[in-house]
Amino acid sequence: TVVIARSFFSLMKYTAALLTFMVVLAAADRSGQAAAKKVRLRDLTAITLHANKKTSARRSSPIPQLECIGGDACADFKPRVVQCSNAGFDGYDVQWTCTADLPSNIEFGDIEVSCEGYDFPEDPFILVNSCGLEYSLYYKHAPTQKVSYDDQRYFPTSKPKCKYW
Repeated sequence: TVVIARSFFSLMKYTAALLTFMVVLAAADRSGQAAAKKVRLRDLTAITLHANKKTSARRSSPIPQLECIGGDACADFKPRVVQCSNAGFDGYDVQWTCTADLPSNIEFGDIEVSCEGYDFPEDPFILVNSCGLEYSLYYKHAPTQKVSYDDQRYFPTSKPKCKYW
């Protein structure tokens, strides 16, 4: 009976250890799922994006939240924070308007907000914090080249040669 009692208590000890291990694994699995939340893109009212931060990613690699991809002011200035607001839905995609603390002589040109679809690329649900902004920056008062009326490229002096039948 002593051997049976020792075997029983030994079995109970291993069972308790196994159950504890399973509870820890389940908790770790649940915390991983909590980090991968999804939201319907059309339901977002605004997103705030930061320089030197990357997006969340689940199916792909993280990308910079902010990336200037063109414009004559892109090399000279980069905003630290940009807030984009949902301006409506055009039947295909969300239309965004973006604002930032920009110098008075610089403005946004093209803006393109992209977010990671939760289960597939065109999924209406996106991974939370997966949006990034590609933008261009331009000087508002870029020097304009004056056109001379003597410039042959714009005001040719020769008359067109026409043949009348």
